[in-house]
Amino acid sequence: AGNWVLETEIVAPADVTKVGIQQFEYFDHLLSVTLHDNITVIDRAAFATCNQLKEFTIPKGVTTLGMYAFHNNTAMEVLNIEATNLGDLVYKNYTFQNLGLNVANGVTVNFGEFVTRVPAYLFNSTDSTTGSPNITKVDFTGSLCRYIEHRSFEYINSIKEIYFALCTGIDFIGEAAFNN
Repeated sequence: AGNWVLETEIVAPADVTKVGIQQFEYFDHLLSVTLHDNITVIDRAAFATCNQLKEFTIPKGVTTLGMYAFHNNTAMEVLNIEATNLGDLVYKNYTFQNLGLNVANGVTVNFGEFVTRVPAYLFNSTDSTTGSPNITKVDFTGSLCRYIEHRSFEYINSIKEIYFALCTGIDFIGEAAFNN
């Protein structure tokens, strides 16, 4: 595939559809990532331990997030989820383990306008004391989200705010979706 532009910033070439296994793991200098909507896979540990990365957008085309994809991104402040057909994750997937751990105000997760469902186990962690993402705010404002699948935010005891303003309306909240 095409050449990646890499310094403190990653810009995915137009012909790339997958961010590979451990492709940018431990890129401590990484400050910015731009992925286009043709990306369908962010594979295992693709952006794990990128400790300077403060904001990330999962683009509309992503259907698969690998285990540990954003593991130990302790400086993350904002996660934007635009993916409209993101598949369910497996139990104890550690995809977002320790996300925003070092951020005093925690992580804000924004769901894009065309997101219709939150996949099962999306932010699920092992338990509420070990590696749980430090998510403090979840925002569905203006979203078409109708389904929050089972255990999608399980074991996250840091959530303080959830916004549904201008949201079309939630039809289903799955078992233990917000269980602590």
